[in-house]
Amino acid sequence: MSVCASGVMLEFQGLADEYLEARRAVVRLRRLEYWMNRAWGPAVLLAGLVVIARAPMEVIGYLVTAVGVALVLNGTWWFRRRVRVEWRTTPSLAYRTWMEIRDAGLSFRTVDGEIDVPWSSLDQIIETPRTFVLYRSPDDLRVVPKRAFASRSDVASFRARLAAICAEPSTGTQRPSFRFDVEARPSREPANDTPKRRQGGTQP
Repeated sequence: MSVCASGVMLEFQGLADEYLEARRAVVRLRRLEYWMNRAWGPAVLLAGLVVIARAPMEVIGYLVTAVGVALVLNGTWWFRRRVRVEWRTTPSLAYRTWMEIRDAGLSFRTVDGEIDVPWSSLDQIIETPRTFVLYRSPDDLRVVPKRAFASRSDVASFRARLAAICAEPSTGTQRPSFRFDVEARPSREPANDTPKRRQGGTQP
């Protein structure tokens, strides 16, 4: 992390596992889809198996079981596969990124150019164990890894800034909501309080 004339600059490169974690958190914003996969899927699967056990010759039991299996897979294996395919087919997700924190929002710079993300354009800000997810729509989100920060205190400062922005009284512009995704997979690499070296690469 470094300081530039207009704000704070972070440098990072996206990782597939962090993107998967962010996508899992975003799915929980779509409650119908989330609960169909998380709760209804196992319930339908169990109901189908009960019907098969009681009446093995009834076709309905096998149909209900198939629906349950599909719902469960949609929220597990198929979901992970979709995200992995998206990661492999969208090279920009893994680009080295320079993110500048400004008063009006964030600026993301890659080899493709620069994109400004005003605070007012965000719908949700989600914190997971390893990332901050800046969500504008299902097809437009930015993942900021916590490892890009030099220390835990820098992560805490960024979190406090996001929370303060979300808590500001509305003046006619949209304010995002802030939430912590407690169901996301915990980080396998705990953060430390000692600054780390900047990752390789030069600013475009």
